[in-house]
Amino acid sequence: WDPSRPSSTASPMDDLSQSVEQARQQAEKQRQMEDQREAILARILSPEARERLARISLVNADKARAVGEHFVRLAQTGRLDGKVSDKRLVEVLEASGGPEAGPAKVVFKRKGAWDDDDNDDDDDVDKW
Repeated sequence: WDPSRPSSTASPMDDLSQSVEQARQQAEKQRQMEDQREAILARILSPEARERLARISLVNADKARAVGEHFVRLAQTGRLDGKVSDKRLVEVLEASGGPEAGPAKVVFKRKGAWDDDDNDDDDDVDKW
């Protein structure tokens, strides 16, 4: 290192501050894009459809985002006429589920009333 020669590279602190600034700018840009997306969805979805999409995002955020992006693209290209009804949203959700998707099934597994583990009287324990 020669102190008489000017440094051709920035100091590590300068690099760090530039990285932090770039990350801040990128986060701000992403937030603005998300705000714009939400504004478009608020404009094109009926209240019922918006509520359903919000509930779906709690369970499957990726699917909700993909369906929301689908409607945003349709709106931006002018191929969307009127507001998206809840019925239409359901149709798109079902179609986007893939070939194995069908109606969701919930299976309840209940313990029997007299499960062997719960009714253990220790008969099988050796007495000393």
